[in-house]
Amino acid sequence: MALLVLPFLPATNLLFTVGFVVAERILYIPSLGYAVLMGVALSRAGRLRAPCLLLLLVAFSCRTLQRNRDWDSRETLFMAGLKTLPHNAKMHYNFANLQKDLGHPDLAKLHYTRAIRLWPGHSSAHNNLGTLLNDTSEAENHFRMALKAHPQHAHAYYNLANLRQQQGRMGEAVALLEESLRYDATNRDAVSALAGLYSDAGRSTEAENLHLALLAARPADPVVHNNYAAFLQKSGRGEAALRHYEAALGLDPEHTVALVNTARLMRTLHNNNQAEMLYKRALAVEWEAEIGESLGKLYLNTGRLEEAEATFTTVLTHHPHMLSSTVYLARVKLQQRSYLESEGLLRKVLDQSPGHQEALFQLSLLYTHTNRTQDALTLAQQAAHNCSRPPNLCARLHAHYGDLLNERHSVDEAAQSYQLAVELEPTLTHPHINLGALYHAKGDYARAWRHYLTAHGQEPSNTLLLENMEKLRRAQDLHAPPNIPHCLNKS
Repeated sequence: MALLVLPFLPATNLLFTVGFVVAERILYIPSLGYAVLMGVALSRAGRLRAPCLLLLLVAFSCRTLQRNRDWDSRETLFMAGLKTLPHNAKMHYNFANLQKDLGHPDLAKLHYTRAIRLWPGHSSAHNNLGTLLNDTSEAENHFRMALKAHPQHAHAYYNLANLRQQQGRMGEAVALLEESLRYDATNRDAVSALAGLYSDAGRSTEAENLHLALLAARPADPVVHNNYAAFLQKSGRGEAALRHYEAALGLDPEHTVALVNTARLMRTLHNNNQAEMLYKRALAVEWEAEIGESLGKLYLNTGRLEEAEATFTTVLTHHPHMLSSTVYLARVKLQQRSYLESEGLLRKVLDQSPGHQEALFQLSLLYTHTNRTQDALTLAQQAAHNCSRPPNLCARLHAHYGDLLNERHSVDEAAQSYQLAVELEPTLTHPHINLGALYHAKGDYARAWRHYLTAHGQEPSNTLLLENMEKLRRAQDLHAPPNIPHCLNKS
């Protein structure tokens, strides 16, 4: 009896508070007292000893089989706990975490709320609930409640920093991320977020030092190598980035994020075969629509239209409402001159999202190809109106709209549209060439030279550009200024 009762007392919290893990371990010792008592009882059972022992074995075997079903999966285990202890906050918290992982946010919010009702100071329940709420003020309140209950809760600082970043309050976001790392210096997400903010603020050395410190602390973590590689790639250090992507894949050959990031780096290095192989490896690990779309874009951009069509069709078979892939498939059809199919796909996108800029742009291009100039102009104007994000797409939109205006001899409006394009994307060659031609025609040779030279810096072998520059030189009847590249000077 002493062996049964005395070791049980610490688990009761009567003497001092213990956590559930400690309590669970302590409860193994009282089970010895229970076993001794059962042994004594059976030894005194006489002729009933065998039937009692058999009954005990059958009862315990049945209970074991029943309990095995509870342990069948994480979901069945937490459900069993919730049924046994419906008024236990940790049971609701664990079940909420499971529902969050399974993609059931509403059910997760319900059980986080119940956990908080049972235990108002449950910091992690407050923090996790905050990440699921669309109401930013309510989410902030839960993050602050988490910090009130646990002032060193690193994840609550991190989530509050994300909220500040979304609100454009970057200074506060930096301070909160620094506080998060003060309590958990190995938090990979916090390191990446803070390094990104440092980099945006021109503090590149401090940003890199954060990645290097984490790399020193976790050298065998593929995620850390991948995040540092992404930082290096964004900084324009492709070769160094590639080394760390390879290190990440050496540690985890099935790391899909590193596979996709390496493939994208290969694309920028014009190593399309390697990029294709990496995308296929990532899809073999886990078939994701975004990865399939990236592979399809590679095929589209390299002129492999049949493979692009097959890939986008597969993506849309699994995700029929994925508008971006529908637009890409329409682009394939446009290049295949299947104009009716392309138009049908783009109209389908615009029925679901009337302001879809890429769909409007592609439909305008289609109408340009089919000589429906007025329809093309109307759609281009609609798409380009107040378009500034994303910069690359909007720049191409403004350039296309400028082309249509130029064809209608609306020269001043065309120049304005081309100017918007180069302001959004200064490296876009086409609008610079056209601006140069427009200023050339107006006799504004200085501006024409500036735009031609900018275009020449991007495409020095562009035949049309070189011809236009030679025409401008002859029109000026003088040599090019000394800062013009040698290939443009008169022989």
